[in-house]
Amino acid sequence: MHVWDATRGRNLLVYRGHPGEVWDAGWSPDGNYIASVGGGKPAQVWEAETGGKVTTYEGHSTLMADLMSAAIGEKAFSYIDRSSFFRGTISVTWSPDGQRIASGGEDRMLRIWNPLTGETLLNCGPHSSWVYDIAWSPDGRYLASTSGEGVRVWEASTGRHLLTYKGHSDVAQSLAWSPNSTLIASASNDKTVHLWEPTTGNQVAVYNRHTDIVRAVAWSPDGKHIASGSDDKTVQVWNAVGSDSVAARGDLLLTYTGHFEKINAVAWSPDGSRIASASSDRTVQVWWAV
Repeated sequence: MHVWDATRGRNLLVYRGHPGEVWDAGWSPDGNYIASVGGGKPAQVWEAETGGKVTTYEGHSTLMADLMSAAIGEKAFSYIDRSSFFRGTISVTWSPDGQRIASGGEDRMLRIWNPLTGETLLNCGPHSSWVYDIAWSPDGRYLASTSGEGVRVWEASTGRHLLTYKGHSDVAQSLAWSPNSTLIASASNDKTVHLWEPTTGNQVAVYNRHTDIVRAVAWSPDGKHIASGSDDKTVQVWNAVGSDSVAARGDLLLTYTGHFEKINAVAWSPDGSRIASASSDRTVQVWWAV
């Protein structure tokens, strides 16, 4: 995994703690740490400046171990490699205050844990399938997670399930909260992005200009625009709100076509002036937003 200068493109650090693919990563709010997951292995927290490992979280390994214990007895593990039953971690996100991490895995669970000690604090689930993406609300009160049955909203302090949004006709791949925590944008295999209220589940808008699976979605820091990335090889930037008769919600503002394979991730710069997009064409490209 590479850390690099977003202005010059200069490589600053290569972290080699994962044995295979890196599926998801996130900076701590203070910028000192990075949490990363992938390769069918535990989540890892490491220092952003040095690459020194801080914590390895193995909480998502419990399901298969429990099943095997129930089926053949704990004693049998003296003859079986426990690591062969690890269920991979797929998604990871920091709480806004940086005190907790939430991760989703192949064990169908969303787990909240301490980033410095690796201690599990809360377990949410099980879901009906893998947890593909998770997102913490900016106000820190809620978590959203997506799996085969829809998008679930949880109370972050207790792990209580609040509602499930089932507006998509296929799996939602990516989630993003509006900066004021009042809306969720969910990007789906059904080629759409839905905007909806996390407290009621009411659908506010559907964006349907992509021609293939939408894998990534991100809200601009000011909450006015959304960037969505798709298997149609484009990143589209569009209005998240309708401010007047000229600028309506869902209006397409620009289409970025610099990639020649599917788009897997998008992110806005903190000042909202640039967008970074990552693609299966093995590039990360930084370009000017609206």
